[in-house]
Amino acid sequence: MNRITQIISKKIQFDDPCFISISVSLLFTSVISYWMLTGSNKGMSITEFPFDDAWIHLVYVRGIINDGVPTYNSKILETGLSSLLWLIVLLPPYILSLYLGNLVLIVKIYSAIYGWLAVIGCSIISYNITKQKKSIILSIILIFLLPAYPFMMVSGMEVTLSCFCLSYGVIFWLKRKYLKSGLFLGLSCLARPECAVVLLMFLCIELTRKERESYLNRILQTSLFPFLFGSFWILYNLIVSGYPLPNTFYVKADLSLVKNIKLVFPKIFFGEFPVNGIVLLFFIALGVTISLKKIYQRKNNLCEKENILPNNYLTVLYIFIVVCAGFLGVFATRHIYKYITFFQQRYYLPFIFLLIPAAVLGISEIVKNNLLKKRNCTENLFF
Repeated sequence: MNRITQIISKKIQFDDPCFISISVSLLFTSVISYWMLTGSNKGMSITEFPFDDAWIHLVYVRGIINDGVPTYNSKILETGLSSLLWLIVLLPPYILSLYLGNLVLIVKIYSAIYGWLAVIGCSIISYNITKQKKSIILSIILIFLLPAYPFMMVSGMEVTLSCFCLSYGVIFWLKRKYLKSGLFLGLSCLARPECAVVLLMFLCIELTRKERESYLNRILQTSLFPFLFGSFWILYNLIVSGYPLPNTFYVKADLSLVKNIKLVFPKIFFGEFPVNGIVLLFFIALGVTISLKKIYQRKNNLCEKENILPNNYLTVLYIFIVVCAGFLGVFATRHIYKYITFFQQRYYLPFIFLLIPAAVLGISEIVKNNLLKKRNCTENLFF
């Protein structure tokens, strides 16, 4: 038995950041998903969805299987959906359900799997910023403090897929693998069209960064896949409906930026679970404030180290700018209804999700400062 344990420990490094992220996030995702599916009543059972949009996407999937193209009514092409990638992702679970039954449960499991992968991605971003293994677990805990995340994770919708694509797009961007970053950012746009604002902001940031590699080369690599995906989707919409965007956009569009901000912002952080929101908002604000202060002190000194942006404070600021742009994109184009703002978090939850590393940085800075104070006090006592 000891021999087997030794072999396993050699193969698996239990203190490796990736192992910690994968195992801890899997534990949280499994337990919370099971609890949501068995102990909640907001359309969270294994036989129903909380959104009619989940069924709408599945009808389009059925159209692909029966007609070979996404149709809602038999053999009639339409552009009534806004998440093309989720439509494609739903094909395997739909086919699987034809043999196993229980379509709703299978789709929700798929949604939870992407939720798990997204949590891994976010925790890796936090680790890359702080270089502390404890930040991985802290990041996972903070993610599940977001009231809407567990709900969306088993909603059968594309929210977790958007979080997954965005988080890995950021990871590869931090590692300067711009082609791979562009691939995931492009996929995020197919998952939720609001993510296009995030992509555009990343491209704008590239224009301001001083790197050895030409900014033109970075922009071309980052925008290649998004351009191909976007061109295909726009062309399809033009052919089918004569408009560049899906019909759902024109139905739900509402250019009421200020009204939506006033309505949604309090709901995000002070809605159904105000304590969670206050804690998260405080640490996010702290992380961003500390980053601004440190950047000012360092005068934006960017040096190369381990193929990751060494200025973790600048990284947090970049992500914060990108997220703010994403929020504005949603608030400027979506009609937000007062009584279903919790359900409409599907539009902007991926952007809140990306703010978790800022909160982790804020907490880690508090811990670091307290440790330094204790160390100084101890040294003063002895010397």
